[in-house]
Amino acid sequence: MRIPGFKQWAAAAILAAGALTSSKAYAEIAEVRIAETFGIAFLQIQVMKHENLIEKHAAKLGISDLKVTWQQFAGAGAVNDALLSGSVEFAAAGVPGFLVLHDRTRNLPNPVVGVSSFGSIPNLLNSNDPNVKSVRDFNDTHKIAVPSLKVSIQAILLQMAAAKEFGKENFAKFDHLTVAMPAPESAAALASGVISASFSTPPFQNRQLETPGVHTVTSSFEILDGPASLIILYSAEKVRSDNPKVFAAVLGAMEEATDFINADKRRAAEIYKTVSNDNTPTDELLKMIEDPDFIFTTTPHNVLKYAQFMHETGIIKNEVSSWQELFVPEVHHLSGG
Repeated sequence: MRIPGFKQWAAAAILAAGALTSSKAYAEIAEVRIAETFGIAFLQIQVMKHENLIEKHAAKLGISDLKVTWQQFAGAGAVNDALLSGSVEFAAAGVPGFLVLHDRTRNLPNPVVGVSSFGSIPNLLNSNDPNVKSVRDFNDTHKIAVPSLKVSIQAILLQMAAAKEFGKENFAKFDHLTVAMPAPESAAALASGVISASFSTPPFQNRQLETPGVHTVTSSFEILDGPASLIILYSAEKVRSDNPKVFAAVLGAMEEATDFINADKRRAAEIYKTVSNDNTPTDELLKMIEDPDFIFTTTPHNVLKYAQFMHETGIIKNEVSSWQELFVPEVHHLSGG
């Protein structure tokens, strides 16, 4: 989805950089590092890598030699650690991981801010136990895999499901059943019985369902009563303020990658397969991203549902009254929520 006014904002960024006094030379970072995890929910990242979109937009803004480095981590916890340590400038992870960092830093001089959504894509909670027909059927004999404990979007969704079924005071009912497991390993673990259930992400959740007896218990859309943003691109405010051209290049690349996916989903599926070394057949990947539930858009959707739940349960301290509080001004005009 195109960001209206982006070109005008990018031009303003260049003017702002040029307006600095000559007594202080202005130099933006020579390398931008971006943290990610696994799955087709990060499809824009695969397109940006393959098509060199950040480099392309940086060149248009006068930076011809920007180095772009991509770092892949097992889950949101490691992604957040990388951003906090200054090892990366941008992070892409589930909404809850972003909300935790935003909450911890919002009153500091250099807060973490949302940059863009990747879209609304359902996550499936799958199980190999035929007796588990709803979350009510989980017991102490079960092990539920999530990418990261506590902060991954799947861990929070499981808490939201528990609160929905057993009351908000019991939101942590399943926490002791969860185990951290990278999404690529979940299909084999579920098939072998090492775990009883997995809250994963596509295409890994789809691969799990190829095992006889594995079935879907619930989904993120069911828990949230509708579509909501899954992955968020976020950064530190100082990255944005000190590097307006680089920031504009990343945001512009996200916009172009999203347009690319929506215009040619088969080509996007081929790129994902190539860049991620995923052995899922292209036609299966295409079937996933052509699903009407897969909505690729930079517009944030229903992030307040996560924020409100996490505030009510004490996971984050500060109440959020509007999604604009969470994101950079460049996207405030979008029809999000």
